[in-house]
Amino acid sequence: MLIMRNPFIKIGKVFKYEVKSSSRIFLPLYGVLCVVALLLGLSGLQKPKSEKLPLGITNVSYMNEQYPSSTFENFSIQVSSVKSALIFLYGALIIAIIVLTIALLIKRFRKSMLGDEAYLNLSLPVTISEHLWGRILASLMWAFLCFITIFVSVFLTSFDPSIYKQLIISLSNGLNISKGEVILVLILMYSFSSIFLILFCYCIESITHLFASHHSLAKACTTIVLLIVTSKFSNIVLDLTRNIRMDSFYANFWTAILSLIFISACFYTAIYFIFKKGLNL
Repeated sequence: MLIMRNPFIKIGKVFKYEVKSSSRIFLPLYGVLCVVALLLGLSGLQKPKSEKLPLGITNVSYMNEQYPSSTFENFSIQVSSVKSALIFLYGALIIAIIVLTIALLIKRFRKSMLGDEAYLNLSLPVTISEHLWGRILASLMWAFLCFITIFVSVFLTSFDPSIYKQLIISLSNGLNISKGEVILVLILMYSFSSIFLILFCYCIESITHLFASHHSLAKACTTIVLLIVTSKFSNIVLDLTRNIRMDSFYANFWTAILSLIFISACFYTAIYFIFKKGLNL
């Protein structure tokens, strides 16, 4: 009797292992960003008392009566300095989190599939496809969590949800599609772009590992070659779409999505065959 193998069980275990290993780094990092954003938002909630004055009382006279001039000016300077420092720290954290998310995901792949952990992982009763899909899904989850964290942190800096509404309305008017379709388009584009970036990085690491020495040079050359190939393919697709004269937004959108899927599939195939045939740990 032929028993069909259920790959989702093994993929789930690989996914769980990767998430558990990465969460010790990512969760504190995302927590710090939200805390800084919250402090920045709270610092902007302070309203001048002059806004609540009874009619007929001037702002200057009220403030002079309540606080000495020098004390009030020093306090304002201190608040402004703290707020400026928080703004700088918040911006730096966003850049750092995006860069570190990508760098740490690459490091996890290198360590678990090409480094010391690979000897154990590749000896387990788990197929190469299950190993790859478990890690791809874990990386995709962190990519979405990174986006959600930044999304929430922007809200915490102002406590004003209208900024998102205005953005959706602007995109809806610019693309001539409904607001619901804008959200769907953004989710799909982010999902497939993230998968493309994940597989692009995994492919570079896998190809580089085939070289016995000069890994840095091999990585640089591999990155340049893959970028050139991807760029050439994108230009071919653009030329085809121009010849077909697709004026519809959705025609161009699905062309971009299918291009990302095709290139990602090529990267995945290259990674799979490297691990299946050519990898030497």
